[in-house]
Amino acid sequence: MFEADQERIGTILMARGLIGREQLETAGKSGVGSIHQALIEQGVLTKDQVYEALADEFGVAYIDLENFMLDDEQISLIPEELARKYLVVPVFSLERTLGLAMADPRNVEAIDQVSHRTGLAVDPYLAAEADIIKVIDRRFRSLGSVEDMIEDLEVTRLKEEEDEIPQLRDLSDEAPITRLVNLILAQAVRDGASDVHIEPDEKVLRVRFRIDGVLYEVPSPPKRLKAAITSRIKVMSNLNIAETRKPQDGHIRMRVEGSDIDVRVSILPTVFGENVVLRILNP
Repeated sequence: MFEADQERIGTILMARGLIGREQLETAGKSGVGSIHQALIEQGVLTKDQVYEALADEFGVAYIDLENFMLDDEQISLIPEELARKYLVVPVFSLERTLGLAMADPRNVEAIDQVSHRTGLAVDPYLAAEADIIKVIDRRFRSLGSVEDMIEDLEVTRLKEEEDEIPQLRDLSDEAPITRLVNLILAQAVRDGASDVHIEPDEKVLRVRFRIDGVLYEVPSPPKRLKAAITSRIKVMSNLNIAETRKPQDGHIRMRVEGSDIDVRVSILPTVFGENVVLRILNP
């Protein structure tokens, strides 16, 4: 962010009385790469102090994405390629205006591209570059890997969910279902999710990750696979695969990227099928 403006950033922070000349010179010699980031890492200023000052200087508001309730649908208004190229994240839409968190809110080209893509007028906000990258990674990394697996499943001929229990057990052990469940859990761990929600609705099966208190929806498998997925989770947690009318609680222990992960399993019957909540305990 503002790579060519490091001297100006230092001047802004000094003019506002946030730092002195000696602190600025020390930050410039730190080798971190940017003065404002060095000041944050050295504990001289907080992230909010730096970005609120810069936002005020550039005539925009500052958004702390770590404490902002993001709407997953809003984030998906622009493709990953555009988000990464310009380091931007849609944060809200109101009537015909899109609120856009930007690493550099002065980037007119980025604003024009997003406006053209969405058909909305763009209201730019300043956000920390690292926070923007984190949001993009969480949304699109999960989306890509799970979506690839779903595409593989679509070409696999699996039986309908109304199969009898013995057949359903066989179905839950089929390689595509096993890989899909493992992938969902592993991806949730990598993304820092505390919970995974697998929720059948009237027409769809939703899979959502809870990350920092916010639920992010990831591409979901076809609803016809809900019984097979739930059965696979029951097998992994030693629950009764034949019981579908009573709540069940279990436990899964698995290894992801060299770490032992504990998963608490809660299964609750609903009118549309069994709702699964996986609580991830990552030491």
